[in-house]
Amino acid sequence: MEVAPATTLVPSPEAAREALARLGIHRVVVPIPFVEEGPVNVYLIEEAGGGWALFDAGVATPEGRRALWAGLKALGIEAPEIRRVLVSHGHLDHFGNAAELAASGARVFAHPADWNKVSPDAAWSEAREALYAELFRRLGVDEAGIAALEADWERLRVLAHAVPRACLQSLAEGERLRFGRAEAAVLHVPGHTPGHCVLYFEEAQLMLTADHLLEHTSPNPVMEPARDSRAPRALVSYLASIRRVREMPVRWVAPGHGPLWTGHRRHIDRLLGFYQRRQRVLLDALRDRPGLTVDALGARLFPRAHASARFLVLSEVLGNLEVLEEAGRVRRRLAREAWRWEAA
Repeated sequence: MEVAPATTLVPSPEAAREALARLGIHRVVVPIPFVEEGPVNVYLIEEAGGGWALFDAGVATPEGRRALWAGLKALGIEAPEIRRVLVSHGHLDHFGNAAELAASGARVFAHPADWNKVSPDAAWSEAREALYAELFRRLGVDEAGIAALEADWERLRVLAHAVPRACLQSLAEGERLRFGRAEAAVLHVPGHTPGHCVLYFEEAQLMLTADHLLEHTSPNPVMEPARDSRAPRALVSYLASIRRVREMPVRWVAPGHGPLWTGHRRHIDRLLGFYQRRQRVLLDALRDRPGLTVDALGARLFPRAHASARFLVLSEVLGNLEVLEEAGRVRRRLAREAWRWEAA
């Protein structure tokens, strides 16, 4: 959600197209209704033996569908030629058209940790609203705010169609995916979502990162309610994931939004520094006023944030507090239904 000075290099459009084309990959840009993120990238990959795979599927708005089908048509591709849809993660702008492609015969793959986003089962659909409402109360959101957050979700649901569970298959860490001109490894990089995956073309040192690495934005590791004994700690997971990717040889980053870029280690170092600064600001706020809730801290850190960004603000603050909590630098106590945070 945060824009910071770029420390990366963007190759010329011709060089970027050539880097992808050598691997049999083509990028289709699909508009989305989120101004702060810009359009989403769908990557078409030549399959061995004919046909195509998609890495992500764009958003299912009329404009998004038109752009996707126009991109396919420009490459001479018909929907039945799509053999596989590889969903990087379960956010609406990345899997929105997967169900329609599945209806044309494509197999859809996603990490099981995100299946209840891509293909919600009945139990999750029934429990989701109550689980999120309980989480929002713990964050200090009042009932009017909870209703507004739920209304925001209802407005967004139309941007994607759920994939029938019978059409969904697993995408797992360590899998080797064979394509027409290259092979890629699946890396599970939880953080932005619990099931986020990237594709790594080791020989070319090219990574399709979706929302794991974005050139100008710190991907917001999105909070999740507890379904079992413990909720995922989104930012804790994300920081571990980017540290893992930092150690890998990556020449080209092909992100989910924006053009290809290079310099992933400098970028990750900048991200790590960014989060450290954010955590210092939170610590200072808690030393100044112990007992603040996540919602109160969000209003203090982002006083000009639009109401529609409230969920992302809550996720950002909670994620950084959980990093500090794991380091023993803050603690929480439950009072009047909400967690009250203080410096340790």
